[in-house]
Amino acid sequence: MGEAVVRRRAWRPAAITTTVLLAGLLPAAASSADVRPGRLDLGYTCGSDRGPVEVRAVLGQEYPAAGVAGEPLRPGALTAEVTLDRAALAALLPSGTTAVAGAGRLTAHVRQGASAADADWSGLVAAGAPLAGEGALVLAFTGAVAPVTVSAPGDVTFTAGDLDLTLGAAGSGSAAGPAPATGAAPAATSGPAAAPPAGPAPGALTPAPTPVPTPASTPGPTTAPTPGPTPAPTSAPTAGGPAQVSLHCVQKPGQRAELGTVPVSAAERPGPGGSGSPGPSGPAPSGGPASSSATGPADGASPSGAPTSAGASALVAPRAQEPAPGGTITVGGPVHSGVSGCPAAPQGELDPRRLPKVPEGAIVLPMPGADPFEPVPACAFAVGYANVGKLGGAALINDPAHDPAMIRVDMHKRIVMLWTDDGSPGYVEVDGIGELELPPAEATFLTFGFMPTTARMKLTPLTPLTLTVIGNSDWDQPVITTASGYQNLTLYDVRVNGTPLDVGPDCRTAAPVDLTLVGRQDSGISTDDGRPDYTVQTGGPLSSDHLVIPPFTGCGSGGEDLSPLFTAAVSGAGNSLNFIQGALCTPTSDEPNGCTPEIEMPAPPHR
Repeated sequence: MGEAVVRRRAWRPAAITTTVLLAGLLPAAASSADVRPGRLDLGYTCGSDRGPVEVRAVLGQEYPAAGVAGEPLRPGALTAEVTLDRAALAALLPSGTTAVAGAGRLTAHVRQGASAADADWSGLVAAGAPLAGEGALVLAFTGAVAPVTVSAPGDVTFTAGDLDLTLGAAGSGSAAGPAPATGAAPAATSGPAAAPPAGPAPGALTPAPTPVPTPASTPGPTTAPTPGPTPAPTSAPTAGGPAQVSLHCVQKPGQRAELGTVPVSAAERPGPGGSGSPGPSGPAPSGGPASSSATGPADGASPSGAPTSAGASALVAPRAQEPAPGGTITVGGPVHSGVSGCPAAPQGELDPRRLPKVPEGAIVLPMPGADPFEPVPACAFAVGYANVGKLGGAALINDPAHDPAMIRVDMHKRIVMLWTDDGSPGYVEVDGIGELELPPAEATFLTFGFMPTTARMKLTPLTPLTLTVIGNSDWDQPVITTASGYQNLTLYDVRVNGTPLDVGPDCRTAAPVDLTLVGRQDSGISTDDGRPDYTVQTGGPLSSDHLVIPPFTGCGSGGEDLSPLFTAAVSGAGNSLNFIQGALCTPTSDEPNGCTPEIEMPAPPHR
């Protein structure tokens, strides 16, 4: 990545790792498929009032390794690292513009057999970057996308199409995004501003440090799409603010633009005895009713439609296409949180057992005897999967369609800084607390290796999460965020093969679940691992790869001890939790603050 990206990724006092934790530690057998990463580098020609503008876009996204007909295919968050000529862009923007931010939309062509549909992946947001400088300017757009469902088995291919960009002066709030939408994923702002920056933050969108989007990766390309129809304006300037530039970008011919292909198998359907049996298999049908969002048979190119109208979802806005026989594809509906504010900041203190050792010579704020920092409330949504090794399956956690819980955060607890006299890399740490109490979840597992058992599970926080953010990318250091704490796990409403099983009022793990979630930001430094980044402001992937579920105790009634049953079925090592956090909302920050028009609801991960 170019220098502009590295500089924009300076360390920020981050504000949340989410514990969107275990609400499914005893998961149903819904598979959380592996992903296949890669990157796709495409050339585009964009129309503007002053003539064509040449850009390059490196697209990054993850796709599940396999899917099942009738169940949503959930692509990961999309990142588009767009490279523009500084001089050409400066000529399009108002005189005096010093930094640029933006929003974008990618049209994705979805195809299965003879069926094709276009998915409108709006809500991509890019943080500010300085307009001055040498070389090309890189803006990193990122955002969640909604799922696609197909009704038949067969390979489903996702191909990149047209790209729409809306660019404006950073900090103005004018780059609101193409086709203003109620579900737009807004640009998040930083958390508490009291921490002195560890490095320059040019191009800030607000007086607080600028957030940095999360890059992802995609599978290699294999097909070439046909450019879409005529350009259309994507947004209008904000009243009283600087003008925006709207670019409709069409791929240059002769490029292979496949983002990913997902093989889809037939769904299993219950047989007469209630056990699963394979349904019909084979290629996608060539006849029958079409889905409402599918186009007709593909003839070598998937058409693009017009930009989304106001009020449409920024996460997904299906194109209004004329259905034709043979359609099997349904583009997922909007994913809205409907929330634009945060509850009060969590209460509590840092757990000293969870804090790293303070380096010798470092400054710790607040100083001994000084008043504590004022709390700065912030919040976000996150969804994910719990994977239990003994069960070989995964369960969706904090389902966005069923009243998901919100993470409350206050990162304004402690700051640790060490500056060196010789200019060598120092040390920066920001500490805070978080709180999340998930709603009860239903879990399914097998007892005795074959008996289907369902149970309601409740996770209760024992203490606030201790959150730490350590590192500075300006010093060629990864920025590592951790969230750690303890939760009680209890089971109730247990049924074995549909028959109630009395486990008593105190069926729980014998010890609290010890959880540590980790997120990493390393794009643009020498140790970049090529995986999607996590930043507190813009979200991204958080995981706990070595989770241990303690043995159960207190399960049973009438003198019958059922604890060994649950211990044998679930407890032990080899488990993981994997989440995607959405953009952070910080109500006390200047706009854009990640709260309006609503707090982002992310798509689930694939691990």
